[in-house]
This record gives sequence, structure tokens and C-alpha cells, in this order.
Amino acid sequence: MVKILFLSHDAELQGAERSLLALVTRLDRRRFEPLVLLPWPGPLQERLQEAGVPHLVRYIIKHWTPYAKHAGAGYLWRYLRGWRQRLWSLMRLIEDRAIDLVYTNTTTILDGALAAKRAGVPHLWHIHEYLDGNPDIRAFLPHAWMDRLILGLSDRIVTPSQTLASIRFPQAGEKVKVVYNGIEPSRLETGDGHRLRGERRIPADAPVVTFLGAISHTKAPLTFAQVAARITEVRPDVHFLLAGVGADPELEMRLRAFIESHGLGGRLHLLGFRRDVPDLLAATTVLVSTSVQETFGRTLIEAMALGKPVVATRCGGPEEVVADGETGFVVPPKDPEATAAAVLKLLNDPALAARMGAAGRRRVERHFTAETYARGIEAVIKEALAGR
Repeated sequence: MVKILFLSHDAELQGAERSLLALVTRLDRRRFEPLVLLPWPGPLQERLQEAGVPHLVRYIIKHWTPYAKHAGAGYLWRYLRGWRQRLWSLMRLIEDRAIDLVYTNTTTILDGALAAKRAGVPHLWHIHEYLDGNPDIRAFLPHAWMDRLILGLSDRIVTPSQTLASIRFPQAGEKVKVVYNGIEPSRLETGDGHRLRGERRIPADAPVVTFLGAISHTKAPLTFAQVAARITEVRPDVHFLLAGVGADPELEMRLRAFIESHGLGGRLHLLGFRRDVPDLLAATTVLVSTSVQETFGRTLIEAMALGKPVVATRCGGPEEVVADGETGFVVPPKDPEATAAAVLKLLNDPALAARMGAAGRRRVERHFTAETYARGIEAVIKEALAGR
């Protein structure tokens, strides 16, 4: 039995955490024994508990690349001051639990890799994000130095797209493996779109355009609001759902001001964090991603799994997820006009939308299931262990 310690950088349920949850709940438990370490309580902990996945909550996980909003004066000093104690605690955990491999989820955690190195066990680093041009996190070292350090401290690295692998680790060769994220379509098919429409007083026959993602600069929710304003000019019957955590209070204020100034209050519904993603997708006519950076695009495959056409920006991962012109449209980032035109094409041609939705479902079944994802990660874990 291979015992694996998984380090999660957060306890929310954003893309990286959902990928981790999909993995640990589908590992072959005859061969792998997971233990998930969380930095604090949260929705991810609740889901792990429901699934019966062993986990611990300990406040010993700190970010060497923190969220930008937390990287104020003194952050680096506080991080370094507690470094020895955190490292000792992780090494003690590795020894006490007889851990065979440490698995770090996201760039933002360094301590797991250092503890694995000191303990002499293999380390696998799952990289989910860009560093260059990413306004949501703060790096204290040059990005090239960080990527060289990540390579040096890892037996294997996993990325969710070829694009991310080629940008961050272009010379890494076989050490970097691409494993596409996966989902379980059947978990999404239980959604009740009528309940969601009733909650928001959206007519049963009104088209719904949906955005799922954090209110952050990389997800560009303000662009989505601009798309909504343009569509409303020609299709006032359309409603818009924007669901996501307010990761940037200033950006959220600007978003709310835009909605008010453009008279979208009764059309663009700010939902905040939602657990009922199946309900949101069931109510959706077209899903839109307006990201300026995206290493994969988990919400895209969730919508495609339910036969919904999608419109996504050309910003890295979406080009590998969406078959442009077949399962939806890929448009330039920061281009509300092009995005609105693509959405209107789908809204005005239901037959086209249905064909693209059906093609999207088939694409998910071929490439992006949770089982395919878990088996892919298991293969990389075996490689990391065999290399030792």
C-alpha cells in the first residue's frame, strides 16, 4: 500500500481544489492510501469528510507565493520566521504516518517539497497556474528561479495543459506530464434549473448566460458584465448568472458599479459562492469564460458534460478543451464585442447550440472524465516512485 500525503493550498472549492477532490476520491484504494492536509477548515474539508477520505486540518501550510491581497508589508518576514517549525512539523508527519510520497497541489506551497526532500521520499508537484502576468498571486522570487527550484525539488510535475507545460517548463522533458482535469458527468445531471430560475425570478423560457469563476482579474468578470450589456441591447430577454467568490473586494465594487450604471440589476444576477453548480448549469443556455489566463477551464468541461455550448477566450488551456466551431467558440480575451457576437450566434440559432452541446458532451466522455484523470495521475505517481 502506497501512502500519499496530499498538501492543499486552500480549503475552498475552486478549480485546483476540485481537481484534488476528484483525484483523492477516485484513487485505487487497494494500492494507494491518501491523507489530505488542509491549511484551515472549509468546503473542501466537508466534501472529504462526506467521501470518507482521511484528512487533517493544521495551520502549518503557508504560501511562499501568497494571494496578492494578503501579501502586505511583513508577509515575507512572517513566512520565513515560521519556516523551521513548519518544516519540522511536516517531516514529523511524514515519519509518523510512514508516508511514501508527498503530493503538492499548486505552485503556492513550497514547504511540502522541502520536507519530502529532507525526509528522503519522492515528491510530485501539481502545477495549476501561470506565474507571468498573474495578478492574483505575489511571487517574491524571479519566476524563472522558482520554476528551476520546482524542477529540482520534484520527481515528477503534472500540469493540466500542454500550454502551461511549454510555458513554465519548456526544457523539462519527461519529468513533466500533462494530465487533463476530469469530472464525473453523472454528478452534474441531478441539477434542477427550475429551482434556480424560481429563486431568481427568471422566466422559464428566458435564455440564461452563465459565468462560473472567482471575482478576480484573471477571470475578468467585468468583461462578462460588458458582454451582458451588449447582449441586452439586442436581446433584453436574456438573463445572466455570475457565480463566484469575491477574491478582490475592489474589483467586486467596480463590477457592482458597472451593473448599476448600465441598468443590469434585474438581468445580471450576482450569486456569490454557490454549492449548487448542477442547478446553475441546468438553468444555463450558454456558458461563458472571459478569463485572460486559464491553464485549463474546468467550468467549460462541466458545461459541456451537460450538453451546453460554451464560449471561451483564447488564453491557454481553453484552446485544448474547446473544439472551436464544434463544441463552442474560442474568442480573443478582453474583447466584449467578439464574445457577445459569439454568444448571440448561439442564442439566435438553437439548432446550432444543440449540435455544439451534443458534440461537447461526446468530447468530455472521450477526454475529460474523472476516471481518466485519476488513472493518469496514478500512472505519474508510479513513475515518481519507480524513479527512486
